[in-house]
Amino acid sequence: MIYDVSAKRGEGINQWQALLHDVDNTTLSPKRRGRLLEELMINFFNRVEGFTCVKNIRTRTEELDIEIINNSDMFNREGKIILCECKNWNRPLKRAELNIFIEKMKNRRCRCTLGFLVAWNGVTKDLENELLRFSQRPELVVILEKDGIINALDTNSVREYLDNIVINAITM
Repeated sequence: MIYDVSAKRGEGINQWQALLHDVDNTTLSPKRRGRLLEELMINFFNRVEGFTCVKNIRTRTEELDIEIINNSDMFNREGKIILCECKNWNRPLKRAELNIFIEKMKNRRCRCTLGFLVAWNGVTKDLENELLRFSQRPELVVILEKDGIINALDTNSVREYLDNIVINAITM
C-alpha cells in the first residue's frame, strides 16, 4: 500500500509525538510497538521531498517493512528503491539482523543501494564491526537510532539529518 504522502508531509508535531509515545509504551505488545515504529518512520521519511513510502510489502520469500521509492534530488546517486527495516526491540540489534537486511537489499535486482536499519534501542558492537567489513560492497546500510530520529523530528531537520548520517556511514 502506498502511503498518502500529500496528507502527511505537512502535518505537525502532534502526530509524531503521539506515535513516539506509543512506540515507547511497553504495555503494548511487541508487534503493535513494531507497527507503530513503522508508522513513525513513514512520517519521518515523508518529510523528505521526493520520497514515496510503501509499507508492509510481502513477496513470495520475504517481508519488507518500508520501501521508499526514491525520486529525491538529495539521494539521486542511490538506487530507485531504498529499504527501511524497523526493529523496536527491548535490546540492541545483533549482527545477524544486518546480514538479513543486506540480503533483502540484494534481492532488489541491483536497484537498492541504500537501506536504513532502524534500531530503536541501538546496536551491538559486533553489528558495528560488521558494517565496517561491508565497506567495499555496493550496498550502504545506515543505522538510525532513537535519539537521532527524535532530534531530527524535534528540529524539523529530517533531510539534513539523513544527509549527515549517510555521509558519516560512507566515511566511517
